Amino acid sequence: MFMMSSGGLTAASLFQGKDAVLSGPAGGVAGAIYFCSRAGFDDILTFDMGGTSTDVALIQDSKARVRRETFVGDVKVRAPSVDVRTVGAGGGFLVVPALVLLGGMSMAAAVGTSLLVIAMNSTAGLAGHLASVSIDWPFAAAVTGLAVVGSVAGGLLAGRVPQERLRTGFGWFVLVMGVVVLGQSALAT
Repeated sequence: MFMMSSGGLTAASLFQGKDAVLSGPAGGVAGAIYFCSRAGFDDILTFDMGGTSTDVALIQDSKARVRRETFVGDVKVRAPSVDVRTVGAGGGFLVVPALVLLGGMSMAAAVGTSLLVIAMNSTAGLAGHLASVSIDWPFAAAVTGLAVVGSVAGGLLAGRVPQERLRTGFGWFVLVMGVVVLGQSALAT
């Protein structure tokens, strides 16, 4: 299952690039609705400071507004999305340096803390959808298993591959994946 900008989940076979434009902020809104409604709060204003942006959304009667189109920069995207508004820059990229410089943590501890926060945010987003969707648990377990294998393999290879080659390889990977997603989105429309 993949999180969509509309706040819902979809199967991998139905997922398109346009569905992912605001999927991160939509997941934050879904998690906020889930936990706040259980605490008795149905009308809330969410605040989500992510790695690249700070977003807010107005929730009334435990429902997020969904709009038919949104803008990403100057580009209009015609796809349903939770009505989140970007109000500023994010601070996620500052977490690790802040923990090292201001918190006195080692780099390894700061990275670990940052990853724990990311895991907690992901868990909150998942919890917001558990009651309303069915999860393909075998697929989820397979993805989790592959992530663990990848993490272990990455840890073993980290000291053996020069950092510059890793950076270059990752840059090419991001570029290729961007072209693939753009191509899929163009073919779907």
